[in-house]
Amino acid sequence: MRHTQRAVDLHADGFDYHTKVNYLVFPELVLDLLCYGPVEKGLDASQKGGVQYLNYGIDGSALATVADSFAALEQRVEREQALTWRQIKYFLDTDWAGADGEQARLMMKSIQRFGHSGSRGDYWGYRVADEFVRIVKAGPTPDGHNMIPGFFSWAATIGMGQSVGATPNGRKARAPISHGANPDPGFRKDGAPTAMAEAIARVNPFWGNSRPCSSSSIPASCATRTAWPTWSS
Repeated sequence: MRHTQRAVDLHADGFDYHTKVNYLVFPELVLDLLCYGPVEKGLDASQKGGVQYLNYGIDGSALATVADSFAALEQRVEREQALTWRQIKYFLDTDWAGADGEQARLMMKSIQRFGHSGSRGDYWGYRVADEFVRIVKAGPTPDGHNMIPGFFSWAATIGMGQSVGATPNGRKARAPISHGANPDPGFRKDGAPTAMAEAIARVNPFWGNSRPCSSSSIPASCATRTAWPTWSS
């Protein structure tokens, strides 16, 4: 989790810098009038000391992308030895190119994924989520500001994915990442909404930040007699 620790440290530094300069470029004019402190102290709400509580939310994104990647590596490389680490690196570097790459990609994608219930994808999803929360709450920013962990992708899964290369869960380079704490689309053949909700509910940031349930559908998918029982359940 060294990469996660580094990312949280960089965010903490960014929050401190934001606190020092935000009032110079984007003062919280409306918030200043609605809170006790800014008018009385002559400070903007974004400045340290302007309000009594100044918290910063920090959200983890693409939990299912990460969890399914760990689960796929564990199953196909470590347990079954169907692929080697050298092969995985090659396929990721080449974006699953060629017939062999596509075969390997589908193999990595066909495991029991996060949200399936009782899968290794679930295990890795909850473990990564709990570790992220632990790292964020290990301490405040260097300047003493409180950080609150959550899981959300801010409707930016497409944009975020464009800067991420191929991943071991079978995702192609620059494809969208998964949304917040949601399982990836297609995580179960029945697409059970209750299974999705259960998986998200288990991902608990504990400290008051969110891990929203993002659910969308094509209206026509509910129009048939065979599709409606799936949704109504």
